[in-house]
Amino acid sequence: PISLAIGIVVCQWNYRHIYEAVKFFEYFGVDDIVLNILQMKNSAVSNAGQIGVQYSLLVPEITKLLPLQNQFKNIRINGLVPCISEQVAEYVGYFNGAWVMPDENGAYNVTLQSGKSKRAECSSCKYHNSCEGVWDSYTTYF
Repeated sequence: PISLAIGIVVCQWNYRHIYEAVKFFEYFGVDDIVLNILQMKNSAVSNAGQIGVQYSLLVPEITKLLPLQNQFKNIRINGLVPCISEQVAEYVGYFNGAWVMPDENGAYNVTLQSGKSKRAECSSCKYHNSCEGVWDSYTTYF
C-alpha cells in the first residue's frame, strides 16, 4: 500500500481550523499529518501581524487533535517549542532530511539554527537538547 503524508503550514489564517483540516484528510486515508508552524523569517517577518500566530494560541487547537492520534501513523509538529505544552511535546520534532523525534527520555541533540535563539533559562529546561529555539523575529513581534 501507498503511504500518504500531508503537511499543513499553520498560520493565523488557519490555526483555528486545524482540527477540521485533519478530519478531512483522515476521511481520505492520509497516514501522516505534519503541522508546520509558520517560520517567522523572510516575508513572514514583515507580515507577522497578518500571518503570524502566538504559540499560546496554537496549543489549545493542537491539543484538540490528540484524540485523533490513533487514526494516523504519525502526527508531527515542526517548528513549535516543546516546553509550551507537556501534552504536545512528544509530537514536536524537526525535519533534517528525515524526521528526528525525541527518544523515550525526550532527548535528541539539535543544532541551533541561524535566526533562532534560546533564553538563558532554556539551559535548565528538560527540552533544552531537543528544542530548536524560537525565531528571533517571533520574540520581537510576540
